[in-house]
Amino acid sequence: MDSRLGVHPFSPDAKQVVFKHLRNTLYIRIQAERIAILHVESGRELVDIPALAIETKGKQSDIVAVGQAAVALAGTANISVCNGFRHPRTLLADFIHAERALRYLVKQALPKFGFVSSPVIIMHPQALLEGGLTPAPRVKIVVASNL
Repeated sequence: MDSRLGVHPFSPDAKQVVFKHLRNTLYIRIQAERIAILHVESGRELVDIPALAIETKGKQSDIVAVGQAAVALAGTANISVCNGFRHPRTLLADFIHAERALRYLVKQALPKFGFVSSPVIIMHPQALLEGGLTPAPRVKIVVASNL
């Protein structure tokens, strides 16, 4: 028996123990002003604002900050701060900005070691759901989860 694994090294349980550390399951709770991403296997949670700071130089636009750092840049010359989830009637205001903020925050929530498997993402919208999701936001949430 291998004491590091707590099971016999050739048993099926040993494979489960080893592969448990390679899995990445993310539980994402979405609100207009807050996104919380829980890495289920490690228990680490990332909570931030889904805001993007976009710098415009001529015809070119670049994302220069995400989250709290983006909000801190508000009011700076040539930088606009936007939130793809802030809309009075629906969960998504701007799909492109929402997807880019989610993509960045998911990368921050994943473990930082060599091999990282594709995450399984469970998304839980928590705002503006009184009448249910219309087909458009439902499709956008599914597409955004396929990062």
